Amino acid sequence: MALPPPELLFLRRVWRELCLKYNSPQMLVNQFFEEIVQAYWEPQRFYHTLLHIRHIVELIFEHKTLVNSEEALLFAAFYHDFVYHTHSYQNEEKSAEYAEKCLQQLLVDNELISKVSNIIVSTKTHDCQINDSDCALFLDFDLHILSVSATEFAEYEKNIRNEYTWVEEEIFWQKRTQILSYTTAFREPKASDF
Repeated sequence: MALPPPELLFLRRVWRELCLKYNSPQMLVNQFFEEIVQAYWEPQRFYHTLLHIRHIVELIFEHKTLVNSEEALLFAAFYHDFVYHTHSYQNEEKSAEYAEKCLQQLLVDNELISKVSNIIVSTKTHDCQINDSDCALFLDFDLHILSVSATEFAEYEKNIRNEYTWVEEEIFWQKRTQILSYTTAFREPKASDF
């Protein structure tokens, strides 16, 4: 799914401004952004794309009064689905590892890197691994799609189905129902005040 140029420019600007706070080497800032773009434009992605990142980034900005560490949430937004292979059960851990490696090279402090990593790993079960209001807020932003209109939700479901075309139809919908039942039951009330 292609992202219109203005949206790509928006994400590039957010990324650059974020990295500027750490005096990150410009060559790496550009290189890592291009890697992010390439990862989220992989052909097997229909929902877990740059549009998903954009929505999370917009939610972070929209609710910034609830956020303690905007930097942690923004880095987590860019990297939380960096590795996304529907045959794997290690996507979140691999995404967190990759984020840690990149953020170290971008000169981000270790405490923030650890927080970002914990948020990313928490997206696996949507249960915060640490007692952190930013983590809870990020998980709510990541699952915001569950509270959209019926039309938007139907599009989301279609895109998720397209990411799992290798799963038989009946099995896909059985598993999908289980996942959504677990997620919605587990997330009520939401983890944050958002």
